Amino acid sequence: MTRTDNRKSQGAYSRSVRLLTSIGFMVGLLLSCAWLLTGCDQQPEEDVSSTQADTQQEPTVREVILYFSAPDGSRLVAEHRLVEGCFDETECIQAVVAALAAGPADATAAVLPTAVVLQALSMDGSLASLDFNAAFVTAHPGGTRSELLSIYALVDTLAANFPHLRQFNFLVDGAPIETIKGHVDLRQPITPDFSLVQEMSAAAGDLSNVPARSE
Repeated sequence: MTRTDNRKSQGAYSRSVRLLTSIGFMVGLLLSCAWLLTGCDQQPEEDVSSTQADTQQEPTVREVILYFSAPDGSRLVAEHRLVEGCFDETECIQAVVAALAAGPADATAAVLPTAVVLQALSMDGSLASLDFNAAFVTAHPGGTRSELLSIYALVDTLAANFPHLRQFNFLVDGAPIETIKGHVDLRQPITPDFSLVQEMSAAAGDLSNVPARSE
């Protein structure tokens, strides 16, 4: 073999080695990229699952005190109840009112028509404005004692479970109302009055820090 042929052979061999080295490098680079992309795709799923698990573990059930009427309509009587939907305070207040409208589980009497719904709620410091659907008025039986128990069952229940609330305005379909059916004046904010609550029930609710309404 001539010297020229030798050089050609060595050159071809060198090019082959460089080509194989380049191919090996590219394959390694592609495998690395594929591994990194797979890892990136999977990581958010793990984070999302972890976040969802944490969210599901948040407590949304709360034990509350509801006030219903004594069977003879003379007093308000406390009933302890577990309500769901208490992750957010507004939703929790709506859930408490819904439980009150659903009626008692024991021998006490209902204080609201079952069709009553708290449609909206706004809070300004200790003042809460409660916006009900029309059934709050149209489905109510009326009468001085019945209206009184309805209003104070609502006010005392909310004040007992949400102690920072001390005054309550009543609206129906977004408009203030003067009364339910002519017996209890609702033109001014209503404050809690636990003098209507049966003594043992009041003690069970630990309501000593809630001021009674002055007559």
